Amino acid sequence: MWICDVGFGGSPLEPVELADGARTSGSGWEFRLERTVTPPGATAEAREWVLHERRGAGEEWSDLHTFTLDPRYAIDWEVGSHYVSTHPRSPFVRRPVVQRTGPDVRQALYGASWVTTARADGSRRVRELRPREVPEVLGDVFGVELDAADAEALAGVVERLPAEGGPAGVPAD
Repeated sequence: MWICDVGFGGSPLEPVELADGARTSGSGWEFRLERTVTPPGATAEAREWVLHERRGAGEEWSDLHTFTLDPRYAIDWEVGSHYVSTHPRSPFVRRPVVQRTGPDVRQALYGASWVTTARADGSRRVRELRPREVPEVLGDVFGVELDAADAEALAGVVERLPAEGGPAGVPAD
């Protein structure tokens, strides 16, 4: 059995075997899947799986997310999807979010904050963009070309973003 992640962001770009200790290193980014210890009284199916990412060149692994093999129903996905796409406190409603993973760097844009993470050492560089720069970076770095009207509209949205403390709400590692 294999798993894939179609929307978490920063996850493996190819399927990973659903096996304890399975590893993948697509485009140089390394990931490991681990099955956790079963809590007392829980069934084997209730165990959590943890997806880890290697940070930098050392042996440091960081947890990305956990999941179980418990059955899910359409309503489980519908409620979560509705929240992240409509709730005013959702980070995906408050600002544009774009990510792109390449062989050596992961690029992310959170509103006007452009974050570059280096694969080799895990270092991060954050650059605050002026609102009018955001459409240009979308095209040059992420391959998302906007026509003049959409670029102007996006710059206007970014200009009206509230200050969120720290670099425009950039997620911490």
